[in-house]
Amino acid sequence: MTNSGDTLTFTEEEGGAVVEARTKRIKTLEQLLEMAEVDLKKWYVERQVLNKWEVGAKNPEGIIVVEPLFQVKAWLKPISPLGDISKVIEEQIEDMKRHAKGYRRDYDPMPALAENLMYEVNISDLHFGMYAWGEEAGENYDMKIARELFLDSVHTLANRVQHLHLNRIVFPLGNDLLHVDGMVEGKGGTTTRGTPQDVDTRYRKMFRDARMMLVEAVDYLATIAPVTSIIVPGNHDRERMFCLGDSLEAFFWKDDRIHIDNRPANRKFLEWGTNLIGYTHGSEEKPKDLPQIMAAEAPEAWARTTLREWHLGHFHRLSEEVNEYSGVRVRVVPSIVPNDEWHTRKGYVHYRAAEAYLYDSVKGFVGLFSVSA
Repeated sequence: MTNSGDTLTFTEEEGGAVVEARTKRIKTLEQLLEMAEVDLKKWYVERQVLNKWEVGAKNPEGIIVVEPLFQVKAWLKPISPLGDISKVIEEQIEDMKRHAKGYRRDYDPMPALAENLMYEVNISDLHFGMYAWGEEAGENYDMKIARELFLDSVHTLANRVQHLHLNRIVFPLGNDLLHVDGMVEGKGGTTTRGTPQDVDTRYRKMFRDARMMLVEAVDYLATIAPVTSIIVPGNHDRERMFCLGDSLEAFFWKDDRIHIDNRPANRKFLEWGTNLIGYTHGSEEKPKDLPQIMAAEAPEAWARTTLREWHLGHFHRLSEEVNEYSGVRVRVVPSIVPNDEWHTRKGYVHYRAAEAYLYDSVKGFVGLFSVSA
């Protein structure tokens, strides 16, 4: 730019670029990026500087005029290429092909029963990919430990009701099942809103290992009863959980015993006889508002049912396990995960557990089952 001494420069350097403007017209970062034609699909802003000062100059009549000048400067870093994502998709397709070759599940058909039982296995807030060092946080935690905890909880909670004939298993997934949603320079990562986290590995391995773990768990539960898996986005994994749910839909699209509910809605509802259960992470809504939200978002199901609940994650603890607002139960599902360094430093403590809930289609909630760490 040459107007009135204004300057605008874009300089690429090792590992990034610097764009800078000294002008009366460019006053914000957004204006700087637009004027410099920065491709935000290629670059992200690592840091920025905004300054303002005044300068005096004579106008054509010889009068000194004081005008403001602005400096807007941004340091840019390249966004990781999409090659990583493409590689994930290629690997996923190959996994699906291998899975489909031996696609067969043996099970005994369930006899007709007077009771109509639905069993919800809810292992909330797994934070798969989180890293915690025992000497610093009190407990070690990584993907290997998370996988063992998750699958052991699934098997243990299933064994709790092995004497019953279940008509349906509901298996909510999400609620911060993945620890991070974003990458920093190609590595994990940050929450959906950009809060940095301690992570155990890279994005591709975290995503792939989580998918393999979930496929194993759903396969196992489907040998007991038909499975409905509801994808519940969390505040750590909102975008990646949708992608993971899409992967599960692709894996099980041929199996009429398995249904993956991966609609993009933040809140989802399940109707089982006289029961209506809402699922949401719990980081956005006020609990006392949830009955009204349920009535507004699922009015027809609300009219058909008489026993209504919400199931929330996010809080990790049992102290807020069940409250009731306007006749609707709000149940906070605990987490089996230990603290990371930040939560330990802040003094957060919770009883580590996973839970399952048994519902009769007529009598409603009839049982709670738990497994602790």
